[in-house]
Amino acid sequence: MPVTPAPLPDVRFFVDADLLGVGKALAVVRKDVVHPGHRRCPGIHQETPDSVWLPIVGEAGWIAISRNKRIRYNPVENRLLRQHGVRAIFLTGGRNMTSWDRLVLLVRHWEAIEASIDEAGPWVKALTRTGLAELRMTGPRGMT
Repeated sequence: MPVTPAPLPDVRFFVDADLLGVGKALAVVRKDVVHPGHRRCPGIHQETPDSVWLPIVGEAGWIAISRNKRIRYNPVENRLLRQHGVRAIFLTGGRNMTSWDRLVLLVRHWEAIEASIDEAGPWVKALTRTGLAELRMTGPRGMT
């Protein structure tokens, strides 16, 4: 059974394991960022499946940052996104990006990410080199 973290008003962002190095770097310089295995993120470890961490992150009110945009197409994970009001930003369009490139991308657009903090979920957005854009949340079999 997943452990829902106690309310941490100063934590606002969760960086998924698929961006673990970037998440660790951000957590060093920002106290509002956690990642799998972070001491302030109980119940989520590097191997924690998306279906387990999505409800935890949604209930905590954190914005998830991930490369795994397939989450919104997987029927189980899509349902969890909606059910738990998850707010997620997916880094897209950069298959050959290094961890450094991804970190630079996030920092370059951090003001736009911050501007999303008060938007009620669920929602999903894409972050590319050109900026942050809303993604349509599709339901199972393409239903919206």
